[in-house]
Amino acid sequence: MGYYFDEKDKLWKSYVCGKFGFICKKSKNEIDVIEDLYNGVCEEAEAHENPLEKIKEIKSKLRSVPIFLNAPCYGGAYAIGYFYDPETKRWVTYHNDERGSSLYCYYDCEEEAIVEVYKMVSVEYNLQQH
Repeated sequence: MGYYFDEKDKLWKSYVCGKFGFICKKSKNEIDVIEDLYNGVCEEAEAHENPLEKIKEIKSKLRSVPIFLNAPCYGGAYAIGYFYDPETKRWVTYHNDERGSSLYCYYDCEEEAIVEVYKMVSVEYNLQQH
């Protein structure tokens, strides 16, 4: 995570690098971008604080989205979860949407997979609240 001034666009930009690198915020005002970056750092730190407990709490409140903890979900059913794949020897997170599309990500440790599932579950929960 970071920010910089893009000389070409004459804008301040914050960004996140990881599985997906992308620009989060663009502004002519440096403070706006720093505030956005700070909020992103806080969200990331919060996601690492007891994510499994938070998933279990949200799981009971979610409507129509099954959550699978350390269990695969086959058949393209609408679901979010993670499991250990003995073939690749990695932890796998997945998000199967209602249109039958699936997103799989691979991790070397279970904790990072759980954090990613927490983020996906949080997004689903927030979407259902609106």
